[in-house]
Amino acid sequence: MKIPTPKEHFGFTDGIGDPVLKGQYPDDRMKTAVVGRGKLMGNGWEPLETGEFIMGHPDESQELPPCARPFEFSHNGTFMAYRKLHENVGSFSQVVEEEAETYATQMDVPLDEARETLMAKMCGRWSDGVPLSKVSTYTEWRAFGKKMGFDVDPDAEHPVAEAGRAAKAQIDYIRSPEASDFRYADDMAGLKCPVGAHMRRVNTRDYLDPVNAVGVDPETGVQPENKDATTALNRRRRVLRRGLPYGPSNFDSKDDNTEQGVAMMLMGTSLFRQFEFVQQQWIQYGLDFHEGNNTCPMLGNHEHHKRHTIASDPATGKPPYVMNKLKTFVECRGGDYFLIPSMTSLRMIAMGIVDPT
Repeated sequence: MKIPTPKEHFGFTDGIGDPVLKGQYPDDRMKTAVVGRGKLMGNGWEPLETGEFIMGHPDESQELPPCARPFEFSHNGTFMAYRKLHENVGSFSQVVEEEAETYATQMDVPLDEARETLMAKMCGRWSDGVPLSKVSTYTEWRAFGKKMGFDVDPDAEHPVAEAGRAAKAQIDYIRSPEASDFRYADDMAGLKCPVGAHMRRVNTRDYLDPVNAVGVDPETGVQPENKDATTALNRRRRVLRRGLPYGPSNFDSKDDNTEQGVAMMLMGTSLFRQFEFVQQQWIQYGLDFHEGNNTCPMLGNHEHHKRHTIASDPATGKPPYVMNKLKTFVECRGGDYFLIPSMTSLRMIAMGIVDPT
């Protein structure tokens, strides 16, 4: 019996934290759905404006997104970027193993802890979807998983039922507000979640808010909490996202040649401002994150720049760790841009009111 899994081929739990927009849910459900997935304002989390994702509605600038005429044809439609992303699983596994051996020696930790920690520091979440910003150490993560029921009991009388129970516990968690309710402005130095980690690049949350104070207080050695930070610079870069892993369903092919990866759909009313900006600026460059030319450790092109810096809390007495063997783990094997029409525009095409070409 196959147990459904939210995993992709690198071993990470995927599909967490999609944005929530106005009108998406009834008011009673919106109160919890918006937490960590909307925009962080002075009064807490609020849903994003509908026009960021659906044409014909005001966006975050309180303007109507540009659309094709007549207006009725584009109303309630959106644009989609499709990408077939091939995953070089062999290269990823090799690099993680090699770096883990060095990390384990330098940090004096077991190899399995080193491996899981490096993967989490590259992604921004542990492999089961728990965010580093809330559970920042390996010991805390293992205890959290046990408390939440993610671990499978190897001595269970009914192994399949036990695996199903653990899988359901994990899925229930990643669908809950707890998996998305965190921020980065209280971790400006990246001591918990590295500033160049994949998640901080694709959804910066409140990290880039102009009110943020940076550095550490020289007298106390404590980072500023930045309690007033909002998602002012992030809320115009969000995209609706759906990913479907393709390839062997058993995830056993640890090589670069097997056809495996993720088919992605990314939707928004301005692919240039949303999808392309994040792809080109935040994933492929590190300047906004004080990372120089370091690219995203997971999705970035590592032909020239192969580093990922992992800060260390001074209180531990351990030095920072720099991964320096990164390879290009994800390659785009196909894709295109599409208009997703509304029911109204489909009727207009069927009735001959507009020319679909």
